Amino acid sequence: MLRAGLKHLAEVQRHSGFETPVELDVVRYALEARMTPGEGGAGFLTGGVTFCAMLPMRSIPFKVIALVGMGSRAFPRTQRPAGFDLIASHPRPGDRSAREEDRYLFLEALLSAREKLYISYVGQSIKDNSEIPPSVVVGELIETVEQGCTLGPGGENILDHICVRHRLQAFSPAYFEGRPGLFSYSEENLNALKARQAAARGTEGEPASGPPALLRGNFSKPFVAAPIGEPPEEFRNVDLRELRRFYRNPTAYFFQKRLGLRLDEDKELAEGREPFSLDALDAYAVEQELVTRKLAGEELAAAYPAARSRGLLPAGSAGELVFQDAVASVEAFAGLLLPLLQDEPLAPVDFDLATAGFRLTGRVGQIWPRHLVRYRCAAVKAKDRLDLWIDHLLLQNADMPGYPKRSVLVAKEAGWSFPPVVDAPEILRQLLNYYWEGLREPLQFFPQTAYHFAERRRQGKKEEHALNAARRTWEGDHQSRGEAEDPYYQLNWGKVDALDERFTTLALGIFGPLLAHEEDLEL
Repeated sequence: MLRAGLKHLAEVQRHSGFETPVELDVVRYALEARMTPGEGGAGFLTGGVTFCAMLPMRSIPFKVIALVGMGSRAFPRTQRPAGFDLIASHPRPGDRSAREEDRYLFLEALLSAREKLYISYVGQSIKDNSEIPPSVVVGELIETVEQGCTLGPGGENILDHICVRHRLQAFSPAYFEGRPGLFSYSEENLNALKARQAAARGTEGEPASGPPALLRGNFSKPFVAAPIGEPPEEFRNVDLRELRRFYRNPTAYFFQKRLGLRLDEDKELAEGREPFSLDALDAYAVEQELVTRKLAGEELAAAYPAARSRGLLPAGSAGELVFQDAVASVEAFAGLLLPLLQDEPLAPVDFDLATAGFRLTGRVGQIWPRHLVRYRCAAVKAKDRLDLWIDHLLLQNADMPGYPKRSVLVAKEAGWSFPPVVDAPEILRQLLNYYWEGLREPLQFFPQTAYHFAERRRQGKKEEHALNAARRTWEGDHQSRGEAEDPYYQLNWGKVDALDERFTTLALGIFGPLLAHEEDLEL
């Protein structure tokens, strides 16, 4: 269909004699019109595999029919008529029923399968592993088969032959043991399974590495204890936003990009009492928006109705007082920030840098003639420093007249700057090499914890004292959450002492050059 659409555009140009360039939206509209079902001319049967909804009068015989997503809540459809629907309020014989139509459609699909019929549904909860029933019609089909059919002279249960219970994880050993109905073609999942089994068979009695015995407990192995294999080569084309995202949480990046595993973040329950103040995240959102308005020259008081309508502020007078405090905080912060933004900003810089076997592309903005500026109307976190540090290293490669080599980071009541970096290409190559290592296995780097360790080592503290400070950040206390409570860290590092020798090496390797160049900014 796509080739036909492009060919049609070429014919239109050839016969029209129109040579003037057109907008991309026009081309996109023409292609979408050609590829819309019913207008593309391809018809229902396109050859190969046909994907379609279950519609009446579409019961055409096929060799193989697959019904996917036949869960109890999805099929048959449940009608929820509007309150003013008179047909639903006063039903009569012959009225249309979506539920009865779906039951008939299911029967039509059964009769249309000539050789194989495949039905799938989610049968177990991913939260508590409890059983989830299939659609009513699927359940009736299973009962009919069980009651009316047998397998072999011994009268074996036929359901054991036709029903396959899949595993929760794609790298389950069951898919690689030759079990009936369970198989996999994924080499990546096989490598993950081998790595996990190799870690579980670890040699007994080997000397443990890592922190001193006083700091080590009785720990197990990480969830992924060995590399799962080289990433595909397309990962060497690195977008700047992806590199920043990687260094914010390398463990989460590994699970999401290499294993396709995404964990639900902890969701806070709604408070049982009316709030009279903002939590830290909402306060940051409000103040950051006010900073943007302030830099644009707008009156901050005019933002109150918008903030109140979005539900960010407490109700009534309490919300007004909270907003006034936020305005006062932003006014003070703007007094620190505005002197750095006196001139007109420069155009963003687009990068396409080839180094160490990688191709790094992206855009760096918020550049003024004297420096690149990043600001945060809150306390600065380690990941904010890393974001700016990566942009700063790229800026050193910008051989453009009038563009600065210095970067600054401004926070509440404090600021930092990075001067020109002579060995920026080498530092950037090392960061990319760590990125590649973090795609093979979870990188033992936790930004906030690693920063506190590297900072104290930079101050001349002994490694033991620096590790103790890092451990407080990692584990938390009764006043603040530890970085280890992140669900991805819990999954992979929750049963091990993650702050070992490899952690200290990565912390110094990544934050060492940053701290060596970081300077306090006089505000």
